Amino acid sequence: MARRARRELARKLDWHDEYDGPPTDLPYEYSFVKLYCFSRQQLEVPRVRAQYAAVVLWMDLSGSEEGKQHDNARSRFSGFAQAYFEETEAKRLYVVDFTKLKNEFLAETATHRLSKVTKKILKVLTKFNPYASTLIAVGPAACIAVKLVCQSDLMDERFDRVVLVRPKLPQSGVWFRYERQEKLRTALAICAETEERIDFVASQDFVLQACDAGRVHRVRLDEGDDEKDSALVSWLGAQDGYFDCEETATVYPPQEYDVYDEIYMNEIIFIMDKYSKQFTQKFFNYGDGEEYEEYSDEEEESGEEEEEEENGEEDGEQGG
Repeated sequence: MARRARRELARKLDWHDEYDGPPTDLPYEYSFVKLYCFSRQQLEVPRVRAQYAAVVLWMDLSGSEEGKQHDNARSRFSGFAQAYFEETEAKRLYVVDFTKLKNEFLAETATHRLSKVTKKILKVLTKFNPYASTLIAVGPAACIAVKLVCQSDLMDERFDRVVLVRPKLPQSGVWFRYERQEKLRTALAICAETEERIDFVASQDFVLQACDAGRVHRVRLDEGDDEKDSALVSWLGAQDGYFDCEETATVYPPQEYDVYDEIYMNEIIFIMDKYSKQFTQKFFNYGDGEEYEEYSDEEEESGEEEEEEENGEEDGEQGG
């Protein structure tokens, strides 16, 4: 993006209300990969780095055209975020949604190099700046996560573990080639509903060649629990280490955390700060999915009450 276009975008985002969601007329490059944040805070605070974060890679293949992209992501991960927050000390869950790139997915799996899909995701994750984090890949996103940590030294360094949830792998093996002499420093977890599926994934070349056998974990998921994935959440909570909460957040100055019962959803957009010339985060709130409907119902009820009171006053004046 040209310098002038970046300045205009930054000016537009500064004037836009964060509680109205992001602007609808963003440049096209912002529509390919969406980064969402689920938390109990209505509007999140930008961070220098995402320390101990849980990042989900997801591509929506349901074919649902009823709602908007963020609505589909909310319906898929709100339950998982709720269970994750209750089981662990984490206060945030991040989702990288690359649904808009699904037409490029087959071309991505036709080469072991980073291609259009992985390069765009890598650009977002680099700006996101994760440290000691967990990368969770759902379904067909498994090969994307494996390529990221195998082909990018930065991603292998920044993520402590890669979790493959119900992985769907390409039939052709050309999507993977491991060219390093040493094994990955990133641990691997294979999560599936049957032992046969876990064994099949564990026998693939990318596991045997890239991963240390002692750092490959097997997690048996409950059938029909794909919304909350209770077994996965329990396994994540049992791992040694820290979680993305206020005690570990890189925010200066430190700010108090307002905890709500609802799960709120924010979209993160990266813009270049005009003073530091570094990329900074801009949060836009999508609410909890119910507040706008509740507000309209309350407004309608209050309007009906006011109308009834006005009608009563008019009747009293006529009677007098």
